[in-house]
Amino acid sequence: MLLMPHAGTRSARQRVPGRLERWTAGIRAIAPGGWAGVGVGAVLLLTLMPGDRGLVRLISLLRDRAALRTEITRLEARTVALQEELRTLTSDSATLERLAREKLDLARRGEVVYKFPPAN
Repeated sequence: MLLMPHAGTRSARQRVPGRLERWTAGIRAIAPGGWAGVGVGAVLLLTLMPGDRGLVRLISLLRDRAALRTEITRLEARTVALQEELRTLTSDSATLERLAREKLDLARRGEVVYKFPPAN
C-alpha cells in the first residue's frame, strides 16, 4: 500500500522558505517607483523625529498630558472631599467640639482631663 500526502500537507520535496528568503522576495516585489516612496518616507521620518516639533516630542507631550489629566482628576476628588469636610466642620458643633478636644486638648470649665502616655 502506497501512502500519499493529503492535499493540505507538503510533500517531502517541497521546501518552506525561511524568513530571509521571504524578506528578500518582498523587497524584490517593490516596484522601482515604489523605492521613491520609500526614500521620501525615510526623509520625512528623519526630518520629523528630532527637534522641538518632532515626533518624539509629540509623544512625550501626549504622555505628559495624560499624566496631568490623571492628576487633575485626583485633585478634583480631593477638593470635593475637603469641601465636604469644611461643610461638616462649620455646620456640626459636635464634630467641632470633638476635634477641639482631640487636637487642641481643650476642655470645658470644671472638667478634668487625664492624659496617659501612649502605649508602646
